[in-house]
Amino acid sequence: MKEQKIVLIPMCKIDETTLSEIKNHIEKVYSLEVKVDFLEKNLNYIKKNQYLTEQILQEVQKSKIQDNEKWILIVDIDVYHNSNPVLGLAYPHCGISVVSTKKLKQGFYNLTENEKLFLERLKKMVIHELGHLFYLDDCHTKECVMQCSTPIDEKESFLCRSCKKFLEYRLKGYKYSLLLYTLWHA
Repeated sequence: MKEQKIVLIPMCKIDETTLSEIKNHIEKVYSLEVKVDFLEKNLNYIKKNQYLTEQILQEVQKSKIQDNEKWILIVDIDVYHNSNPVLGLAYPHCGISVVSTKKLKQGFYNLTENEKLFLERLKKMVIHELGHLFYLDDCHTKECVMQCSTPIDEKESFLCRSCKKFLEYRLKGYKYSLLLYTLWHA
């Protein structure tokens, strides 16, 4: 198995400090080097003023050459999956995920912007969607970043012990084992 690589692709304006902090956090959580790259794509997949994540990911997939790369796209548009609003979406089979910053900002809710809170939310969403690219399921541990029913501000920006152990298993090249994953989450 080829060594896994993570590619962070901002497709919207993100300041260098925020981008650097996201990159460093990914490297800390996944223990893999992160490359920042840029991709010029016109994200015009709108249906009833909704950007459809499936179509965005399918279009971007055409640009991806290396199977061992996990791409995380950061966009600043309101994204939807099956007509439902989402903060992000991952396609593990092609190694691409998308995270929207739109609803992570306080301004979206007509509240005063808070850059620190925005950065924490963005870290959590990026780590969560990358987890899915490594075939981590939604976790039942309340504080785990892979927990999907816990409000974003109430969970940590790190993987729980069980998810971390499963990630290590996946990074060593072992195939998915539902039994093993279930035992680690017991």
